[in-house]
Amino acid sequence: MEKRPSEKTGRDLERHEIRFRAVRVLRAAKKYIKLKELSSLTGISMPLISRYINGKILPNYATSQVLLKSVLKREVVASILLKGLTSARLPGGPVYALDLAAGDPDILYLIAEYIAHDVERDFDVIVTPEAGGITFASALALVTGKRLVIAAKRKPIEGDYIEVPVIRDPANIEYYYIPKYPLEPAEAAIIVDDFSVRGATIRALRDALEANGVGVEAIYLIVALGEEWAKIPGARAILTL
Repeated sequence: MEKRPSEKTGRDLERHEIRFRAVRVLRAAKKYIKLKELSSLTGISMPLISRYINGKILPNYATSQVLLKSVLKREVVASILLKGLTSARLPGGPVYALDLAAGDPDILYLIAEYIAHDVERDFDVIVTPEAGGITFASALALVTGKRLVIAAKRKPIEGDYIEVPVIRDPANIEYYYIPKYPLEPAEAAIIVDDFSVRGATIRALRDALEANGVGVEAIYLIVALGEEWAKIPGARAILTL
């Protein structure tokens, strides 16, 4: 009887996927970082990195881990993100926009991979407020395969929801609505938002989720300004201004 090829174990498949992801991270980073700098970051020769990027060879599992650990450092991703940030100086102070970063698939991928590798604990869902955080949270959902739950500014047409009041100031209260259905099987979540100064939105979302039995493992801000947001437990920012 002819023997069937042995099937790869789950661990083998996971290792193989990491090797491909390391190459994709390198290709995305190469758009913003010179080959010489990538070599310095990773400790791997320029010719070898070039061969990885060009698909000549695939790095082994151990080398792939080195590549991911080296490139997906916060300071490296932050420096790339800064190149996709636009700003304008107005009388009331500078105004920042993430339009370029949100439209760049390489930046989106690097941010998603960074968060996926940085978060210490497993989670079930990604929660993001409408509207700025949706693009970045969607990229993370694609990389991790986790469910995306959007806190919308309009009540769901049907089904139960969590009403989340966000107090901007005593005269300005904004409401978000989290649908309960996608949260029902979830025990742990992470929150992703694009920008924050005082952290009012992420604080309100965190409190609402935990009040409804969903633990918040971490909160990721793409860009944060000032220090007030950092007082929120679990909050971390990729780029601080």
